[in-house]
Amino acid sequence: MLKIAQCTDSFLPVVDGVGRVANAYATALARRGHDVYVITPMADSGCRGRYPFEIVDYVAVPKPGFPLQRTGVAALDMHYLARVGGIAFDVVHTHSPGSAGIEAVRLADRLHVPLVGTFHPKYIRDYLAAEGDAKEAALARYFALDYFGRCDEIWTVSDEARSLLLEHGFEGNIEVFDNGTEREPAGETARRRAREAFHLTGAPALLFVGSIEKQKNLPRILEAAALLKRRGTAFQLLFAGQGPDERRARELVRRLGLSGTARFLGHVTDEALLGGLYAESALCLFPAQSISAGLVVREAAVQGTPSLVIAGSAASQLIENGVNGLTCGDTAESMAAAIESYLRSPERVHAMRQKAREMAPSTWDAVIGRVEARYQELAGMDRTALKRKRGFFRKELERVDLTLEKRAMDLIWKFLRQDTQHLYVYPYRQQKPAVEALPDARPLPRSTPEAEGVSARAVNALLDAVSADGAACAQQIMILRNGKVIAEGAWAPYDARFPRELFSLSKSITATAVGMLVDEGKLSLDEKLCDIFFDKAPADNAHPSRRMTVRHLLNMSTGSLFNEVGSALGADWEKEFLHADVKFPPGTAFEYNSMNTYMLAAIVRRKTGQTLTEYLRPRLYEPLGIESYHWETCPNGTEKGGWGLSLTIESVAKIGQLYLNGGRWKTDGGERQLVGEAWIREATRAQIETPNGEITYGYGHQIWMTARKGAFLFNGAFGQYMLALPDLGIVVALFSGTARLFAQGGVLDLVNRAFEDVKSAPLPEDARGNEALLVTSRSLTTRYRAPLYDPARTAVLLSEIAGRLDGRVYNFPGNIGGLFPMILQSVHNNFTTGVTQIAFSKADEGGLRVEMVEGADTHRFTLAETGYTEAVVTQRQDTHEIRVSVQTERLEKDGFALNVCAHFVETPFTRLMRLAFADEKLTLVCDEAPSIKDASAMLMELAGLTRTEVVRTLLPLLKRDRLQHTLRTFTTVTVQGSV
Repeated sequence: MLKIAQCTDSFLPVVDGVGRVANAYATALARRGHDVYVITPMADSGCRGRYPFEIVDYVAVPKPGFPLQRTGVAALDMHYLARVGGIAFDVVHTHSPGSAGIEAVRLADRLHVPLVGTFHPKYIRDYLAAEGDAKEAALARYFALDYFGRCDEIWTVSDEARSLLLEHGFEGNIEVFDNGTEREPAGETARRRAREAFHLTGAPALLFVGSIEKQKNLPRILEAAALLKRRGTAFQLLFAGQGPDERRARELVRRLGLSGTARFLGHVTDEALLGGLYAESALCLFPAQSISAGLVVREAAVQGTPSLVIAGSAASQLIENGVNGLTCGDTAESMAAAIESYLRSPERVHAMRQKAREMAPSTWDAVIGRVEARYQELAGMDRTALKRKRGFFRKELERVDLTLEKRAMDLIWKFLRQDTQHLYVYPYRQQKPAVEALPDARPLPRSTPEAEGVSARAVNALLDAVSADGAACAQQIMILRNGKVIAEGAWAPYDARFPRELFSLSKSITATAVGMLVDEGKLSLDEKLCDIFFDKAPADNAHPSRRMTVRHLLNMSTGSLFNEVGSALGADWEKEFLHADVKFPPGTAFEYNSMNTYMLAAIVRRKTGQTLTEYLRPRLYEPLGIESYHWETCPNGTEKGGWGLSLTIESVAKIGQLYLNGGRWKTDGGERQLVGEAWIREATRAQIETPNGEITYGYGHQIWMTARKGAFLFNGAFGQYMLALPDLGIVVALFSGTARLFAQGGVLDLVNRAFEDVKSAPLPEDARGNEALLVTSRSLTTRYRAPLYDPARTAVLLSEIAGRLDGRVYNFPGNIGGLFPMILQSVHNNFTTGVTQIAFSKADEGGLRVEMVEGADTHRFTLAETGYTEAVVTQRQDTHEIRVSVQTERLEKDGFALNVCAHFVETPFTRLMRLAFADEKLTLVCDEAPSIKDASAMLMELAGLTRTEVVRTLLPLLKRDRLQHTLRTFTTVTVQGSV
């Protein structure tokens, strides 16, 4: 029997077609007696005992921009390396060219065994037919040729795909291996579950299954559906899947008047439930034109569901039109006509369903029989016959220069080695002074929802929905209509009186200052940066920065490689920015980069002689009555611009309303034009397309456009939002602690739905609705959210624990654990030297006092049986308000644990500490929410770690230094102390 590695970047519990094929291979081969190991990025896949193979996974983080996909570097995970190092594989099979594919190459090279690569149909789109910039498309093709050229043999799904690969220059043996289908026909139980789970009506269901992306030809489906609806045909349109173009698809549904008819079901990971959904559908829609094995068509056929495909597509080879399925032209009219004719003839539907069942798709058992035979043949080859070319993944690994990229790699390397004391090249300076929570001296006017034409019940439902959205992690909200606050709330323990770190929401405020500077005639958007910073400009007149203008900064099109991570690599950010290389010629593309905004802040200082805060104080803050504000500064004292501003949620709502007012504001001296109306108009419309942005509807002057026409968004990392809906006169400000890097789906969709029926005139007052809204807004809490609380824990009275710990002092060896969340430490260049001591003493009313010593700082707080306690903590000079709660837990052998949540309420972050007591020892585990894995994902994206050139730079460093501290140990810092 063979030892076989199946390497795939997508796997259980959420998988795409590639992951499903890898799972089928692994399952069938294991049942034939082979030792099969799935190499994949780490994800929570539930109980693994049900699988006949072993999952050998490595630490991973969500892939930036694709939250359902995960990525990592297997060579960083020492736990993984220890497991995989003892397995002598006979064959390695790579299903994807991502991080798991890179590990497949490493394994095959180390063991000198055959490497098989399956070129799935999606890679034709991703690499051979990549769209966008010609240079990037050429690089994608080169990557595919190089990567899969490293394999001893390439497998693909059809003769058409094989021919296409050969045309693009692939060398070596290419085998065609069809995919199989293993589903059994769904029984009545599965069909009933599908009806109930997806709320299926009696109307015929038209079903699409797969990734929601433009290559799947989804607009054709929706256009055809709109025609059918106008003609009075009864149907329901279902989309089972997710993908990068889901937002656009939802917007098209709205524009075509299909809301309620078309529904998005998300990923359906339950195989039996998906089978029931297929069986309950009248027709499966598969309009993709690309070369594909038509796996979805085969799966539908097992359930007796015919498919509609485009004539001439690869999938159409499976269909005999009008017999076991339908074919149509690639037009909405042709598709609508085919569907309408089919649905109007029940006898035809019945006959075609019977014929679909007779398609007899290949079983996985038959496919795997041939796979097994080929594996055995490859494994028996003379190893000297394996002559894979080196490829750029190894050929030029040693060529690492001293460019900005190299310095970024050095920083990441220090981060991974937990050398936090030497990450930045410049020393710490205070970023967060102590702030007093004060009510707004000039608050916005308050009103009831009905007085402003909004239903209090709809607003209450919105708050309930936001609370129920676990991924949103909402902490504060404020809703305005007609310039008046109609709803507001803070999830305990958060306090709306505290100014809040806004992260990239700061960019929109920086751009407001630039607009004021333009209005004053002190700045032109076409001024060149090297004219403004003549003393910092490169000597080379041909340098790309010589062509950069203020406009390029505003619309994120400089292409500069000096990004957020670069801000840690030098003290003179202006000079670093102007001397850095570029990814593309300035002005030719969008590339989100916070250092663009920093340069705008520097321009304000250079042009006025004032800091950004000094400039805005009389022009923005004072007229709006904003009294609590603070902006972090760079090593040279200029505000960071792209991040670092702290404002209250009401202040953010005021600025949003200012934009909605066209730049006008009523002050004590009468109405004033604070920002030019022309600037507001230009700032809030798309100045550049954002195909590579996290929000794909365009970017204005440091402001994002959204799917709703005319709507715009101030957007900050970890969920700091201001959404303006000009057509409705609505502003929604939301502060969160979410793992979502940017605002995609979720809350924004909830907001749009909540205000679909607002009126221009007041509504009758709804006393009960307003009472319910008041109760909801006053009872908001984060207390029972995961991972802040676990209902499965068995509690111990805190007073009992306080009695046992009273007077105890635990000492700890060297570590990087501490009270401040690691993300906060990283942002402020204020890293802990590690916990050295924790002392306990009894407090009043059964509470427990805790003292944590970290270097020269001592943090003191009290734990109470219920509710939150308040404390002020300082690390170096940065001072934060925290609110602390605890959940006790009984452990085995008379042990117990304190699960402490320390909410840093002026930020999105919460420090999670588990203090487990057993055998006279204290084990401290430090984690945080959002997690350090999310921060690592952000670091990877900001540094460009997902780019091929950076990955290949990192790999030799890993090989050279034998990394001992991994992302896994960074995720949760664990340290043990003794009395």
